[in-house]
Amino acid sequence: MNESSFPIALRVTVVGNSLEELTHEALSHGWEFFGDDAEVCVASGEATLAQDGPHSYTACVVVQRVGTRLPDTPDDGSPTHARSWLVRLPDVNP
Repeated sequence: MNESSFPIALRVTVVGNSLEELTHEALSHGWEFFGDDAEVCVASGEATLAQDGPHSYTACVVVQRVGTRLPDTPDDGSPTHARSWLVRLPDVNP
């Protein structure tokens, strides 16, 4: 039996007070879903101004796995601990 794979995206709803907070929260959910060794990126998202609550924005974000981190990747000191590199996907429409 052949094992086939297909791309899958994770859609999460996150809250925060800045784009950085929204991105970090979305990537954290991506690592929980795809695994700590996954390279993940934010493929797209849509944020809205929150009406109530302690956070300024609510966003629906799509996170995709783009690869697997090499085991010897050094920690660059970022909040993501070098588990992933932020990868900009190519534009679909040139």
